[in-house]
Amino acid sequence: ALVKPDTILLDLSNPELQLAVLDAQAQLKAAEAEYNGLRVRLESQRLDQKANTVRVETEYDQAKLRAERDKLLAKDGLTPDIALRLSLGTADELAKRYEIEKKRLDTFGESIEAQLAVQRTKVEQFKALYGLKKNQVGELQVKAGIDGVLQQLPVEVGQRVMPGTNLARVSEPKRLKAELKI
Repeated sequence: ALVKPDTILLDLSNPELQLAVLDAQAQLKAAEAEYNGLRVRLESQRLDQKANTVRVETEYDQAKLRAERDKLLAKDGLTPDIALRLSLGTADELAKRYEIEKKRLDTFGESIEAQLAVQRTKVEQFKALYGLKKNQVGELQVKAGIDGVLQQLPVEVGQRVMPGTNLARVSEPKRLKAELKI
């Protein structure tokens, strides 16, 4: 029989390999779902941290205003010195807390990127494994590989074959050579 390079000569099956493909696909989907869940969870935590930073900033702004008010009142002798010092102390404390919260927010952003990078690596790993298994299942179709003539097909339907077994022989009639010795 004449064959082309993409002519399928045999269609092999391997239930274990097909199960491995399904398993790899499930692992890939689970890793993608875990990545998306982690991304949403971390974004929620980032927003909580940002809200906390904004709350501390607002408290700091209010404390600054109280300190300025108490300064003005202290100039006119309308408030005791201790109230002014308390206002200034509270404003200083909130200024420091605000700086810490800003640093926390920046650090948390970097932490998010690192955690997502780890999870993306897992997704890529499972994607590669799935591609490999899928490719192996695709290779269960034995193709001629060249234009030529099918010379031999020594297997039968339902026969089990071991890896490395010669399954078919295709020759290219134009390149055959005969040698006669007399």
